[in-house]
Amino acid sequence: MKLPRYLVIALFLTGCAVVASEFFTTDDISTPVAAPLKVRPVPEKKASVEELTDFVDLFPSGLRHVVAAEVVRPVIPVPQEPAFPYLVVGAWWQKGERIVIISNGNHDRLICQRCGVKDAIHPGSAVTPEWRLIKIADDAMTVEWEPQKLLKHIELGDLKSAPIR
Repeated sequence: MKLPRYLVIALFLTGCAVVASEFFTTDDISTPVAAPLKVRPVPEKKASVEELTDFVDLFPSGLRHVVAAEVVRPVIPVPQEPAFPYLVVGAWWQKGERIVIISNGNHDRLICQRCGVKDAIHPGSAVTPEWRLIKIADDAMTVEWEPQKLLKHIELGDLKSAPIR
């Protein structure tokens, strides 16, 4: 490929200017040397909320942006009680007494006031090692979580009275 004549002349003149500047410049100008900086310890200051956030409001609405750090309040831990492991699934009446059925999906347990059913849970006896049945009322039953002595009220819903024939 052949270069045009004007491009060859421009390249030649540029090369001559570079070579001439390397050989024919004088170094009479001294290069300023920077004085060593004096370093003093800067006292630590606490950063404000505005400095900690890099929030830029591109479309200001006149309302002040509330930073989450300003709204933080101390959280008071609330004791968490576990859920009762059984659900009330039904009831039946035998000799005028209600027998409530609770289930956890694997085990079904019977709860009654004074029935003679084998393995039934009566008030005061343990439902699980951590839960104890306290009382059975007409509309609810009360169980206690043993580790922290917390009472839990469980509604019985439609199981308040015997079905009408």
